[in-house]
Amino acid sequence: MLVSQGGSGLFAGQWHCPSAQLAFTLEPDHNKSVNPDIHLADVRLVNPDSSNNLSFGPQPGKAHYKTLNGRISSYYMAVKGSGLAVYRCNGRYQRFTALVGLADNSSDSARVRLEIWTESEKIFTSPQIGKYARPVEINIAIPLEARKLKLITVVSGDDNSEVIWSAPGFLELGKNPQSSLADLYVPETIGPVQQIKVLTGTGMEVNSQIVSNPVRGPLRIIFDSSSGSELYYAYMTTDLNETVLTPGNLWELPAGLALETRILTQDTQRVSTHPGFMEAWSATARKVDFRPVDAIHASFPPALLWQGDALISRQKEKDCLGLYTYKGWFNIRQAGEYDFATASNWGSTIFIDDRFVVHWPDRHDFHAGRRCEYSGKVWLEPGIHKLEYMNYNQWGRQYTMCAWRFADGVYRIMTAPDFLSWGYYRPVSLATIDSTPAGSFSWQVTDDLRSDHANSPALVAVAFKVIPPAGQDNDQLEYCWEMADGLVARGAQIEHVYLARGEYEVTLTATAAGNTVFNARQKVSADIDTGKLRCEPRNKRIFDNALDTVFLAHADINSLKGLFDLAAELQMNELQAAVAGIICSRPATSHDFSADPAFYYELAQYLSAITANKTHMAIALLAVMLSSDSPSKWYIDARLHYVRLLIDHAGDYALAQQELQRLKGNMSLTQVIRRKILQAEIELGCGRTVAEADYFSMPAGSAADENMRQQELTAILRRAKLIVQGSDPELIAKSYNELNDALDKSPAWLFTSDYNLTRLSLLQAAGAALRQANVAGRCMALSASDTIMPQLLYLRAQAFLALDQTEPARNIWKQMQEQYPYCSETARLATELKE
Repeated sequence: MLVSQGGSGLFAGQWHCPSAQLAFTLEPDHNKSVNPDIHLADVRLVNPDSSNNLSFGPQPGKAHYKTLNGRISSYYMAVKGSGLAVYRCNGRYQRFTALVGLADNSSDSARVRLEIWTESEKIFTSPQIGKYARPVEINIAIPLEARKLKLITVVSGDDNSEVIWSAPGFLELGKNPQSSLADLYVPETIGPVQQIKVLTGTGMEVNSQIVSNPVRGPLRIIFDSSSGSELYYAYMTTDLNETVLTPGNLWELPAGLALETRILTQDTQRVSTHPGFMEAWSATARKVDFRPVDAIHASFPPALLWQGDALISRQKEKDCLGLYTYKGWFNIRQAGEYDFATASNWGSTIFIDDRFVVHWPDRHDFHAGRRCEYSGKVWLEPGIHKLEYMNYNQWGRQYTMCAWRFADGVYRIMTAPDFLSWGYYRPVSLATIDSTPAGSFSWQVTDDLRSDHANSPALVAVAFKVIPPAGQDNDQLEYCWEMADGLVARGAQIEHVYLARGEYEVTLTATAAGNTVFNARQKVSADIDTGKLRCEPRNKRIFDNALDTVFLAHADINSLKGLFDLAAELQMNELQAAVAGIICSRPATSHDFSADPAFYYELAQYLSAITANKTHMAIALLAVMLSSDSPSKWYIDARLHYVRLLIDHAGDYALAQQELQRLKGNMSLTQVIRRKILQAEIELGCGRTVAEADYFSMPAGSAADENMRQQELTAILRRAKLIVQGSDPELIAKSYNELNDALDKSPAWLFTSDYNLTRLSLLQAAGAALRQANVAGRCMALSASDTIMPQLLYLRAQAFLALDQTEPARNIWKQMQEQYPYCSETARLATELKE
């Protein structure tokens, strides 16, 4: 008999399979995408007038596709620039799902942010993403009271870029994926799992089988989830002779599209015919891979080529054939004659409901297949039908595709929404039999702290509970937990907060009178609690206590990066500053700058911002990051930023000149302009006179463009002068950055007195005294009039006073007394020196 455990009451009563040696509780993982039951292409917009910049697929009589991160999508909503689409909700809609990002043909400068609202409440927002960022995966619950769903797309940088909502739509209440996958982390002490049995929360057994059971890594199972149960129990046994369990290999999965790959190392059998292929398939003892896939469309081998535990050498690849079978189920709404076509560079065959439809044997040029020259017809009644696509090729040389059409329509590639969807489940707790002498522990994700951005970093709370050996009293033992993140906890029941989502190997040691009674080790999957509709934690105190007491110096660098990003998203300023300091205190050997230059550049920008006021740390970080030259975009931007800090903060013009000369690689127009601006400021800092024409011989635009830029500058300056009168540090920092960005567009503004005086006023309001002193010193090298120079001298002297450097300020006052004895700035400075 298995012990009852799990904290949430899910394990009350008798176990369904007493002979099992291991049991997992499984709950839906809504963080994984699922094909919707109802696609937006089939749903009418509330306001059709709002769809001027929207287009939808599939379109009648057209075979049109959009590509998103290399994935082909035939069901989509495409938005040209910013847009709004509003749909009515009803009680049937349970969740909204989509994969969203910039189309592959978008501009590199384009950025997009996504929001989803009900009538009055925002239920989702994404970070700003670029063309090369990973698409945002959306799978959110729809509040029961919602009557409308607003999908908002905000594009910046290039308003003509296209945003793709791939396979967008609604999941209906009561409809569930026919089959589901789960990855289970089996303790090493259990031994190899031989068989599995899956039951619903009410005790009904469902079909299941083991998909992969590697020596290292999670055991993957697949089971029938069409019953719609929110909870499943997975029972395992290491006894191969157990007769209670149904052999899993007798079950065909009625959902999704699965790809199984095998390797044929002896090219002695002809596989060009269907019997030959099946004979070769059956003779292949070990499959290489089994996984759900989006489509029968690949231009490279979809699985690694393994033989035993070693990768087959490239010298042997020419003697090997990869054997592939795609098997899936698709739904037909209207009876009729359907055409199916195959395209491949080696043999490919299509069967529909086990009926032969297409056969294209041997090696060939796939272009004929792309023209759908190899096709076949089959009459289909409404309902669910089975598709089997078989393909073979020499390993490392693959192109394969499947297309279909109805009646006299146009062929289109079969993609993910054409097939029934898979479900995904995650383990939330584990139990072993009470007769084990080793003892064990259960674990369950209980809460998380995250933003409402998709795939954002998160803190995850996990509850742990000891399962003692049979007959052992908990009170007699002391328990020590090693949490795999550098921290240790004690007690029979604990709750631990992890700084990052991921897999952790937790070790429990039980002792009595100083002697070890048992050790237990398990891999724990700490992921967000996807069952929460709101992003706010259920118990914020747990996370507040963890951040107050956790020894962040023990955290690994990746966890710290995620925590820094999370603190920025949640505007936890104190935590963000603390994490930034810890990251910078790590030795250079603990950082891999080349693997994540974007993060370190972002960190340096944060440290050098006038609100963070940690410029010295930013300079030290960039100096280490740039110690090895790299021509990448991030390194060019980072070096330009480094030079800016050397000029503004350190006043080290010699080193700034050296760093500027080390720039290499192809630079964009904006980077070239920034380099020219920095070179001019170095010259000014060295006391040399600089003429605008010497540096900025930019081609003149039209009069209308020049006038528009001048109006833009006037508006920026007016806003900045108003902001200076207030005391909001965030607005001041934002205005200062806006001034810097404006300079990239019109570098000649560097020579205008109004621009420089406004910039100095912002630095003074932000308390950035050192930058204020250096910027004022450079501005004095300009040909300033007698009405401007006293203000520059006064602002420079004020900066020195703020830095407690009285002598330089007094010297400036003496200069002002000689040159501008009757100016009001001279009198104000004299008063401040006396004070």
